[in-house]
Amino acid sequence: MMTNSDTTRKETLPRVMFVSHDYYLGGAGKSLLLLIKNLKAFYPIATCIQYGRFIEECQKAGIETEVFLRKHIHTSNTLRERVLHLWEDLRCFIKCWQFVKKKKINLIHINSAMTFLVVFGLVGKLRGIPVVWHLRDIPPPYWVQRLVNFMVARFSSAIVCISSTVRDRFLSTTRVTCPVEVISNPLDTNELPVLPNIIRENVVFGMVGQIVGWKRYDLFLAAALQVFQSHRDVRFLIIGKPGRGFEHLLEDLREFVKTNKLEGIVEFDDWKTDMADIYGRINVIVNASKEEPWGRTLVEGMALGRPAIAFRSGGPVDIIENYVDGILVDEDSAEELARAMLYFLDEPRRILEMGKSARENVIRRFGVKKHIERVQKVFMNLLRIKES
Repeated sequence: MMTNSDTTRKETLPRVMFVSHDYYLGGAGKSLLLLIKNLKAFYPIATCIQYGRFIEECQKAGIETEVFLRKHIHTSNTLRERVLHLWEDLRCFIKCWQFVKKKKINLIHINSAMTFLVVFGLVGKLRGIPVVWHLRDIPPPYWVQRLVNFMVARFSSAIVCISSTVRDRFLSTTRVTCPVEVISNPLDTNELPVLPNIIRENVVFGMVGQIVGWKRYDLFLAAALQVFQSHRDVRFLIIGKPGRGFEHLLEDLREFVKTNKLEGIVEFDDWKTDMADIYGRINVIVNASKEEPWGRTLVEGMALGRPAIAFRSGGPVDIIENYVDGILVDEDSAEELARAMLYFLDEPRRILEMGKSARENVIRRFGVKKHIERVQKVFMNLLRIKES
């Protein structure tokens, strides 16, 4: 419990306004929440474009919050929709401008390179306040995103990227003059349960996370089919809910299982909040994406002693040490993904050996304390604050 003296002391610290689009508390919101809750040298104010779990969790932690309430408009196909977009952006700009002045904000931290977040960077630029842009996604190759990247580069005082892939892709789209640093997302290792990796009758390979197209659950099932043709002592598990607009994808995956007579071999389950409920049923965690910005479920599974399999691209390259705590698959194909699974089936002792290394490496590299220290150093450099 924070005392009155603690509150008074904290309110005298430099003020950072954190801007989030992730009101529903997805991966980006969870990482930001860990950062905000554990800041020591700054007074955080959490802001969001809508009210949701992100703001609720901040309020539970005693963090000051503000909602700018930007209405969600699904498309920009008509002139009316484009005008509505501009109107919402103008409203957010005016409210942010007033809020920054009222709260005497010293620094603005923006939590993704979304089109509608550019106005917050513009406020910082015009008011002469340092802006730190935290890039958590691999930017798609669309002209609109290139324009957003251009503005991010112009409005930022510093840029933080969650992986080397995110950094390299961003730098390939625009010229940047401010400092750019790679700082991996944090994992709260203090809340990790002890979860032995017990192999029962069958080795279980699992994918965990939101079911969307770019995660490539279909490739995971294609590899599972190949593996099952040669090994009957294996099972596969998919845990997650479809993202908005991807409800049909779950239906397609279920149809694939039925068509290829994999019922009972492949199981589906809804998303759960208890990490033990998720990873306690899995022996090896798999990520089949080729465009994964980082890989939170990989890191969570590895922290609980599960070795990982992922393609040698995106964020997993910064996470997995090949054949030490997991396997990086070189060729982008279901056949090569299946080959990595077969390695663990042929060498089951390596599941426990790599799992032990995975837990040790993740705790050492991705703890909250290290993340906070590095992000705070970025803030201090911009505000010319000496570390105590």
